[in-house]
This record gives sequence, C-alpha cells and structure tokens, in this order.
Amino acid sequence: MNLLFFCLFAFTYYYLLFVLPTKIPRKQQLIGVGIALTAFALLIAPNICVGQRYTTASIRSKADSVLKSHIGADAFKYCSYEPHTYYEYVNLFGRTRWQRLNKGKRTKGRFVKIDMRYVVAIPYAACPAYDTISGQSSFKFNQYLRLVEPPYLDFVPDFYWQKQTCGIMSQAQAIAIAKAAGIKPGYKPVTAYLEYNPESKTFLWTVHSYLTVTSYYGKLPQGEVDVVIIDAIKGEPVSHTINYYGPVF
Repeated sequence: MNLLFFCLFAFTYYYLLFVLPTKIPRKQQLIGVGIALTAFALLIAPNICVGQRYTTASIRSKADSVLKSHIGADAFKYCSYEPHTYYEYVNLFGRTRWQRLNKGKRTKGRFVKIDMRYVVAIPYAACPAYDTISGQSSFKFNQYLRLVEPPYLDFVPDFYWQKQTCGIMSQAQAIAIAKAAGIKPGYKPVTAYLEYNPESKTFLWTVHSYLTVTSYYGKLPQGEVDVVIIDAIKGEPVSHTINYYGPVF
C-alpha cells in the first residue's frame, strides 16, 4: 500500500512541477507541493521513525548477557553464537523482510523481532556415558530488545543443574543387556547410541544389530536391523523390534 502512495506522490510531484508550471500561479504550485510532501511524510514516517535500529554488537552483547544469566558463566564458555540468526524488519515501503544479523554493522529498516540462537556443548566429566551436554538454545527479543521468552535449555538434564552423577549405564552394559534380551547377531558388530528426551527427561540406549543387506540403491545399503531400546537409568529393555533400514521410496 505504501508503495502505491509513493508512486502517487512521485506522479503528483512531477505533475505539479513540470506539467502545470504555466497553468497556475507559482504560489499555488508551492502550496500543492507542500501538501504532497506532507502527505508523503505522514505515510512514510511510521515506517522509518517507529521502532528502533540497533548495532549488531549491541544485540549480540545483550543476548550473551541473557544466556549467561540463565546457563551460568562457567557453562557459557561452551556456548557459541549461531551465525545463521535472522531478524525481522519492515522496510521503507512497509514490507516485512528478514536479514541475517551478522551481515552489516546495523540492522535495517524498522526492527521488529529477533530469534537468537546459540550452539551449546558443555563437557561433563561426572557422567562418562554422557560426557558432553549438547543442543541449541534459542530465545526471542521484541522490537525494544526486551526478552519475550527465556532461553530454551530443556536439553540440559537435571543432573547438570544439581551437579550430580548421572547414573547412566555404559555402552558396553547396554549392549550386554540387549544380547540378554535376545538381539540377533548380524553381519557386523552390534552398535549403540545414547539419546536424551527433554520432554520425558529420560535417557535411552538404542542398540542396533544389522542382520541383512538385501540390495543396494546406488551406494546406500538396505535390509533388516534388530533394534533393542533400553532405559539407560533403570537398565530395562523398553522395546525390541526388527525394522527395515535404507532408502524409502
């Protein structure tokens, strides 16, 4: 809409200055131009005056301070800014745009909001089975750089905040439990990986035994895999299934 008014203003300005200079008195020409300029200013001013523009350094500094206050100074040393962080702004013609924060020294247009992102990888020697707590933290600032919601840190387990040992069994123990549960031997050694579910606050070992390789699509193998999922704290099997692996069409 503002672009339409801009075009109308440009046409009016041209018409008043170059088309009618000999048809109406000079005083009336100036009044007409003044009216056109006033209307243009009233239409465009909200897009360039309302809100703020910020330097990249000021936003980064405030975001660092917020995350540090929530995760702690010691853990913040292991947090790194995600360069693909984008902010929303409104340009001169009232259109919403997105721009990467670290591109340029100042934000563009009328700043609207930003979703800050950090990569977190905290070493935790007290838990050998889960010795690195990793994830992505994010939080939002509004147009005034006020915090809208606290940093997302659900991926950090409770034992970290409580500074306790985790009680998670080792990979070797998980594989032994899977074998006792009847996992079948495959064509290569059994493998296992550990995952943390922030919603249920549970750790699960997923143990794989690749049974067959039936065919290849390009260089991707496919076949059957025996999977045992184990509660990493209780040491109990949660499920035991034989699944398909490989490309899905």
